[in-house]
Amino acid sequence: MKSFDVVIFGATSFVGKLVVQHFLQVHGVGRSVSWAIAGRSLPKLQALKSSCGPSATDVPILLADAEDLDDLKRMCEQTKVVITTAGPFVLYGDKLVQACAETGTDYCDITGETLWVAEMMKRHEKTAQRTGARLVHFCGFDSIPSDMGVHFLQREAMRRFKAPCTQVRLRVFHARGNPPGGTYATAIDFIGKAAKDKAFRDAMADPYLLCPPNHGLKQAQNEAYLPMYDKDFKQWTAAFVMAGINTRVVHRSHALSGQRYGAKFQYEEAILVGRSVLGLVGAYVVTGVMLTFVALAASSWTRPVLQRCLVPKPGQGSNLKSLQKCSFDVRLIGETAKGETVQVRLAGKGDPACYATSRMLAESGICLAQDISKADKPGGFWTTATIFSDKLIDRLNRHGQMKFEVLDHEATRTRIVSKS
Repeated sequence: MKSFDVVIFGATSFVGKLVVQHFLQVHGVGRSVSWAIAGRSLPKLQALKSSCGPSATDVPILLADAEDLDDLKRMCEQTKVVITTAGPFVLYGDKLVQACAETGTDYCDITGETLWVAEMMKRHEKTAQRTGARLVHFCGFDSIPSDMGVHFLQREAMRRFKAPCTQVRLRVFHARGNPPGGTYATAIDFIGKAAKDKAFRDAMADPYLLCPPNHGLKQAQNEAYLPMYDKDFKQWTAAFVMAGINTRVVHRSHALSGQRYGAKFQYEEAILVGRSVLGLVGAYVVTGVMLTFVALAASSWTRPVLQRCLVPKPGQGSNLKSLQKCSFDVRLIGETAKGETVQVRLAGKGDPACYATSRMLAESGICLAQDISKADKPGGFWTTATIFSDKLIDRLNRHGQMKFEVLDHEATRTRIVSKS
């Protein structure tokens, strides 16, 4: 019998502290969810409890070092699920994934490091299938709005048209926030590796990087890197910095579900920046800023300056009040093979990279511990859409300060009639 439903590993990190606050505010201590905090520093964990006030007095503490496999296994043996914010995961995540896979412990994280995830799957998939460990990466803003958004849209398409959408586009209406230092550290490390290693770049260019072996998907995908005009939303678009992560996750979900969206399924993402000439100018400005950041991170001469002077350090982030004032709004539009269309919206309160991500991770971990049986979903590497389905949507609507909704029913029907 496990002592806990969920253990929060890396609880003293910037996002980890937000996860702890969510558990305290929404689920409390000693109620419907049993949970503990974990990390390698007892003084830091005790300080975290003290900073949370009397409500955190009875929160248990477990000690484990990310580099000590035996420590991690002892922690895993006490819980149904480990959720972790201890990144960059390529530096600190290997042994925890191994420990979970070998002990049969379920796992969720907030990584956006696709090549690292691909390597973890190669190393530990068979072990996880044998022990029953369910491992779910990308449980934050990377990539729940994309993965669960496509699931939500396709569910509506099947209900309305009895057919999936073979083309889906995600558009970011807005995503106001301030990414923490750890996010920048991961991005800079990734760009630096890509600049030096052609094999690394080639792997990242594969839209089916995360799909299982022999997936059979060959449809060419559109990577929306350059500004373009979106006729449906009547705005200019620019590249979305997270598209290279999210699209790979969505294609893995498609492959794991038996290609239920069709062999010719296409998916792409971009951000909306405005209408008319101002929108076009804005699209090129956004693109220019992104390219400048990439150029600075790619050069061994300018990378240290970027890390020291221009971005937050790992562990740093905005204060809670600032994070709570932020928000995000994402739209997805899909089209069936017959030209029928459907549009959905995902909106959330709080900074997407920190505040909203902490809630997505927390509810993913609880969902895995309490709502998803191992008889229904056995061991292996899953995506949020393929293992959680509607149960996570319900949790995020109730506890995650998020809203999933179908948009513009009448306009959709009119468009269908005009095409027929």
